[in-house]
Amino acid sequence: HCGFWCSQEYSPKLQTICESLGHFFLMVHFPVENSHQYLMERRWEIEKSSLCLAFLGAALPRSMEEDCEECFLKNSETKPLVIYRSLSEIGGTSEEVLRLIGKISDANHSQRAKIIEDDGNAEEGAKKVFAQIEKIIKQVMYRFKLNE
Repeated sequence: HCGFWCSQEYSPKLQTICESLGHFFLMVHFPVENSHQYLMERRWEIEKSSLCLAFLGAALPRSMEEDCEECFLKNSETKPLVIYRSLSEIGGTSEEVLRLIGKISDANHSQRAKIIEDDGNAEEGAKKVFAQIEKIIKQVMYRFKLNE
């Protein structure tokens, strides 16, 4: 199961990769507004996902920080995490975003987290994210096949 939110253009490609390896693909996106109402659903989706993807802007909503901590910081040895951080956002980067990036970098002993920092356009960023996710999905599915 590959659960994360991603661009519509790349979703069919990622779905094809997962299904060709006998797994399914599910995009999950929860609104930041009223995120506390979705806490149980967010935890459930993170728990059953093979990897997590987060898009960070200049600000860091509390729910995004909680989800990154749940996905990676509580157990950095099991679930890959990809973070895309746009460096071109107006207003710079908040202290919260920098602190989260620092915590993830410090806990990344197993190299299971990939932080993509990009100051280009959205299309270029989407290509970088897709390439990284495709690589991780193939690695995860290959390890899963070996364990069967």
